[in-house]
Amino acid sequence: MIKYVHNEVRRGVKKMANLGVDFETTRVNYNLPTKLVNRVKEYAKEMGVPITYGVVLLLNKGLDSEKTLNAMTKINEMYEDYKSGKLSDIVKESSES
Repeated sequence: MIKYVHNEVRRGVKKMANLGVDFETTRVNYNLPTKLVNRVKEYAKEMGVPITYGVVLLLNKGLDSEKTLNAMTKINEMYEDYKSGKLSDIVKESSES
């Protein structure tokens, strides 16, 4: 099984290189829940990409989503400060300096 997975990873990396993806790779070894691995495999199959590239896509999407959610929270806080008048006080103070 390990040899099969290793060959899949190698084929996936080669295919990613052929797709024009320019990146440095690092080998990782994780124990993941089987159901999660099966979901990743199904996602990769639906996308028509190797499993390795499917993992890369999902990790990027997840991390980008997290960053977006954090930014939206900060924007919402600033908007609430603006509505309450707190933000206008801060702007006045900085313009007076």
